[in-house]
Amino acid sequence: MNVLALKNFSWMSFGQVFINILRAFVIIAIARYVGVENYGALSFAIVASSIAKIATTLGMQNIIIRGVLERTKPKNFLFNAFLLQVFSAFVFFILVIVITGIYIDDHITKVLIYIFSISILFQPFQVIAYYFEAKLEQRFVTMSLISATVIGSVLKFLLIYFEQGIEIISSIYLLEYLISAFVLCYYYFSKRNLELLRFDLTIVKNIIKDSWPYFFGAFAVMLYTYTDIVMIRHFLTLSDVGSYSAAARISD
Repeated sequence: MNVLALKNFSWMSFGQVFINILRAFVIIAIARYVGVENYGALSFAIVASSIAKIATTLGMQNIIIRGVLERTKPKNFLFNAFLLQVFSAFVFFILVIVITGIYIDDHITKVLIYIFSISILFQPFQVIAYYFEAKLEQRFVTMSLISATVIGSVLKFLLIYFEQGIEIISSIYLLEYLISAFVLCYYYFSKRNLELLRFDLTIVKNIIKDSWPYFFGAFAVMLYTYTDIVMIRHFLTLSDVGSYSAAARISD
């Protein structure tokens, strides 16, 4: 178990270092290409969708991992957790669309938020990532993230080279989520059959009952993490958001 845990940690560490370095170069390239103001709009759109995606999880990560480890039939448990997150994803997707339409006046920011809000619908596939984490099979999660990040980064550099608009570049982020979800599903279903995929209201109720304290904890962390971008956007300008976001993301 100790050797397996060490391998799992090594995969996770390698993935984070590799992806963060690659993303730093992408951030620099995009920020230089689109300009400070447009990068501020892009950063704000990413933050808006990230807040919704964190809320979509309903604090279920620890509950799912514990459920996989404790239950003799985790696949049925996973399926019901997935259905619950699909429902919450559609709810928060609609909320983001409505709130953006009402409160955001800047056209480019509104368009970018609409684009990034689609990524909320891919959030339920994180249930599979939680399964691999519980099984100490982090390499599958890491491979899905690396595959998506490498392909997405190459396409972003190509779009910058061919001088495409920020909306087209932003759509590549959605492609990354799609690739990551596809790779996770491939690894999961390649060695598992599709039996036991049935709805169980009791499991859903238990997940909601156990996860709500984690939801409020995750929501508090979310506010602490993203309040700075939201406040800068509210009180200053998109250019200020762009300058702050570029410096903060590279330093992270």
